[in-house]
Amino acid sequence: MSWDGCWSRLGGSFVEGVEEKHITLAKKGTLLHRSLASRSIPERAAVVKLFGVLGPRYMGREGGYTRVLKLSGRRRGDAADMSVIEFVGREGEIREAKEGGVKRRGGIGEAYEQFKKVRGKGKHPGLDWLW
Repeated sequence: MSWDGCWSRLGGSFVEGVEEKHITLAKKGTLLHRSLASRSIPERAAVVKLFGVLGPRYMGREGGYTRVLKLSGRRRGDAADMSVIEFVGREGEIREAKEGGVKRRGGIGEAYEQFKKVRGKGKHPGLDWLW
C-alpha cells in the first residue's frame, strides 16, 4: 500500500501493527469496515487496493499478514537501524513464508509434566518451591 519503503525499526513495527489492523478490516469487507479504514487512510487508491486485493488474498489466514525484515545498514543522518516491511504470501517476496505456519506451544499442563521429569532426575533441586 502506501507504507512501502525503508523505515527505522521502531517505525517499521508501528506500521506493521497498523497494516495488520487494516487487513483485518478488509477481510470483513462490509461498507462499515471500508469507512472505518478510509478514516485512517487518506488515499482512495490505497483503500481500493486494500479491499480489492489484500482482503481477499488473506481471507484464509489468521493474522501475520506482514513481516518486518531488518536491514544491515544504518540511516545516514541519525544512524538508526533500518527495516523493510513486506506482505507475506505475495510474488517476489524477499524471504519466503514458512510452510505450516506457527507452531503453538503446549499449555501449563505439558510444561508441568516436563518439569516433573527434570525435577525427578535432580537437575534443578533449587526449584522445589515452585510446586
